Amino acid sequence: MFEYVPDGFGLGIIVPLLKAGKPGDRVDSYRGITLNPLISKVFEQCLLVLFSDFLKSADRQFGFKPGSGCNKAIYAVRKTVDYFSNRGSTVNLCSIDLEKAFDKMNKHALFLKLMDRGCPLVLINILCSWYEKSFAVVKWADCFSPIFKICSGTRQGGVCSPALFSLFINDVIVRLARSGLGCFINSTCFNSAMFADDLIMLAISVVDLQKMLDICCDELHWLDMKLNVTKSACLRVGPRFQAPAVPLVVGDSSLPWVAEIKYLDVTLVAARTFTCDFHPAKNKFFRSLNGILGKIGNMAAIPLILKIVSTNCNPSLLYGLEACPVTKRQLKSLSYPFNSVFMKLFKTFNADIIRQVQYFSGYLPLSYVIDLRRLTFFHDLYYFDKSPAATLFYSMDMDEMMSLRNSYAIPEGASRGSLRGYILAKFKTECENSNS
Repeated sequence: MFEYVPDGFGLGIIVPLLKAGKPGDRVDSYRGITLNPLISKVFEQCLLVLFSDFLKSADRQFGFKPGSGCNKAIYAVRKTVDYFSNRGSTVNLCSIDLEKAFDKMNKHALFLKLMDRGCPLVLINILCSWYEKSFAVVKWADCFSPIFKICSGTRQGGVCSPALFSLFINDVIVRLARSGLGCFINSTCFNSAMFADDLIMLAISVVDLQKMLDICCDELHWLDMKLNVTKSACLRVGPRFQAPAVPLVVGDSSLPWVAEIKYLDVTLVAARTFTCDFHPAKNKFFRSLNGILGKIGNMAAIPLILKIVSTNCNPSLLYGLEACPVTKRQLKSLSYPFNSVFMKLFKTFNADIIRQVQYFSGYLPLSYVIDLRRLTFFHDLYYFDKSPAATLFYSMDMDEMMSLRNSYAIPEGASRGSLRGYILAKFKTECENSNS
């Protein structure tokens, strides 16, 4: 093996895409998407298969793993908070934002991390050759910029890049676990959760949280990375959530205690129990719905409009609901935007008519949709998962899963794909009974 890659593997084409809601006359309003040669992606996939044992990250890193996702990270944080708040403790959460983490990854620190793991030299030499040959051009319409060298950061668009970044940042959560600080449940560490570069730390003691922040900053300093103080904040959940707390210190700056923080695009609120604010999700839903109806109008084929809305609008409204607590009041509030497309298309505000329309159109009401998402989520945790989220599920939510199954007469061992059929059958029975 020659332990190097062709020069063409290192050349990427960067296409600037305008960020949502940003003006088009500013450079920072664009996000660059890099296109890489297809053959290089095939080669990277082979490297992942051959060296996967050396590229594993801690179980509290939920990003870039098959079968994992934001919902499991949110669920793990929620259940950790629930465990302590239900026992009369107040949990302090610190949400950390890393400054341009993917763009500033130090390749030399990455190679040192690989060597610490005993990674074969052949892979390190291949990656070293690849990063030395990292060049790019910017494509704007039909014009191309001169070729320039990329000196730091992950290789955007690379198949190996997510796994390599997870390995690069992994010691942050490893050191937090070894510290013995923060939230532990039955001797298992739940003091932090990470999804890619989004880190949240949990501790009952503010003193412990400050020590954990110091550990985090120390590791980031070694990695030649910085914590973005302006986008990092702290929040309290529990009986004493309103009690004042000493600000956490980062160098010459401090992190504020706030009423709400955004973690993985879910807004967490300071309260007695783990609470989410779904107002931003409703805003996103209405923006996308109005955009679609503004383009195609409401005179197009109704099944087509419903399919487009279901595919493009509903995900923003339903995001994270299977992992978050939803009160009856919040369910009613979320049902209005969910039903709004049926109101517009069928020109009615009558709840009974809307349920009938949903039934004959092959759609479920929001409460059924949330139950389906939750049952599917629990099914995956129960049968296929070994993450911290699954550990918390086994000890805290088995009864909820069984209760949901019983309410829809779902037998034990029912397949994941059959869950919708059982829920649809109950909805059909209710509709038929209301008609009779």
